[in-house]
Amino acid sequence: GSVQAAPKKVPKIKVGANLAEYRKPTKKQCDVIVPKQYPKIQAGIDAAVAGDTVCVRQGTYNENVVINKSIRLSGSGVSKSIINGQTTSATVYVAGDGNADNVIVEGFLIRGVDGTGPNNPALNIGPGASGAIVRHNWIVAGNAELAVRADSGQNNMFIYNNVFEGNDSPNLFKIVGVQGSSYKVDFLNNTFTGTVNSATPNFSGSGTVLSTWATDSLIQRNAFNTTGNITTLIGSAYPSNIIRENNLNSSATVKIGT
Repeated sequence: GSVQAAPKKVPKIKVGANLAEYRKPTKKQCDVIVPKQYPKIQAGIDAAVAGDTVCVRQGTYNENVVINKSIRLSGSGVSKSIINGQTTSATVYVAGDGNADNVIVEGFLIRGVDGTGPNNPALNIGPGASGAIVRHNWIVAGNAELAVRADSGQNNMFIYNNVFEGNDSPNLFKIVGVQGSSYKVDFLNNTFTGTVNSATPNFSGSGTVLSTWATDSLIQRNAFNTTGNITTLIGSAYPSNIIRENNLNSSATVKIGT
C-alpha cells in the first residue's frame, strides 16, 4: 500500500503583543534626531516638516508632546525611549481635524499623569484624525485615567502590537462617539493589562476595557488580561465590526457587548 504523508503541523495563532519585534528606523531614515539635534521631543517635532521621521534615541523625556503635522515619531523601544507626562493633558496628543493625518507613533513607553477626568489619557488622538498608526508601544494610564482616548470621527486607524496598561482606569482604550462614529479602526495583536474599575469617580460609562464607536473595524488576536471591577471586555457599538481570535481572559460577565 501507499505510505501516507505526515500531516503538516498547524501553526500556532499568535495572540497579544510581542514588543521585541520592533525595529527602529535606520540612521538614513531619520530626518530629525532627538537629543542629538534637539534636546526635547517637542523641539524635534517643531523642526520637522510633513513626511519626516523624527527619531528619539534612548533616554527619559519629561514632557508633554503635541504632534501637529504628518510625521513618523519613532522611539528606540519601550525599554529605551520613555515619555513621562508632566501635566494632566495628554502625554502625547495627535492633532485632529486634518492637521496631523497619517501620523505614526512607535517604539515608546508612554506614561500618563494622574488626573480628574476623561480628557487626561496617556495618548489622545484628536477628532477627525485620519490614517494614524500606533504600534510597538507600551502605554500606561495615569491613576483613574485612560491609556488611550480617540475622539470622534477618525478613520483608517491601525492599532498594532501595543501593550495598554490600566491603572484603576474607567476604560483602557476608548473611541468616543459624541460627534459621530469613526470608521475602520483596526486592533491587531495588542495586549490589554492592568486594572479597570467600573466605579471610577467622575466618569460615566466606566468598566469597559475597549470601548469603540467605530464601524467596519477588525478586532483580532488581542489578549485581554485585565483585572478589577470590569463590566465588559469589548464594547462594540456596531454590528459591522468583526471580532475574532481574541483571548478574553477575565471574570467580566460580558465578554463582548454590542
